Amino acid sequence: MFKLRSNQIEPVRLGVDFLKSTVKNSRRPIIVAPTGFGKSILIAAIANEIPNPILILQPNKELLIQNYQKYIAFGNEASICSASLKSREIGHVTFATPGSIKNNVQEFKARGVVVIIDECDRANPSGGVLHTFLKQLGSTKILGLTATPIMLLQQIDGGVLKMLNRTRSSFWNEILHVTQIKDIIED
Repeated sequence: MFKLRSNQIEPVRLGVDFLKSTVKNSRRPIIVAPTGFGKSILIAAIANEIPNPILILQPNKELLIQNYQKYIAFGNEASICSASLKSREIGHVTFATPGSIKNNVQEFKARGVVVIIDECDRANPSGGVLHTFLKQLGSTKILGLTATPIMLLQQIDGGVLKMLNRTRSSFWNEILHVTQIKDIIED
């Protein structure tokens, strides 16, 4: 079992409040926290408080294992759906990689899942497996976590960095919480 650090309590509370909210809206927020902050602990703590079925997505098996182990350390049970880990289980809480669940959208939709996405900056705004899956999933609560809330956009005169919530092509439209490196150092 983990005890949250004082600077982890607020992002967890905000994430839980968002995912538990019954208000229907088009919010797609992200929590920004630097590398080393403990995003896997945030994910586990948030998921631990959500009664709904949860789908937790991460881009690779290494992050999946890390996030899964933190959630299990809270004393919970979860399933893993990842071809690279040779597991196709879907449960109340499912840790998965996007490529492994892309054909299961109807099953997750029927379960009424809420979604948490680690490394959400990797969600390709112009298609891709994750974007297509989320679009097909329909109106559900989706919360992203990232250390890098920016994207590089190519324009005629070169590349431009834009905040994930400040461009029309981004899936994300709100920053729910930001933890600065100085906050970690001070804590």
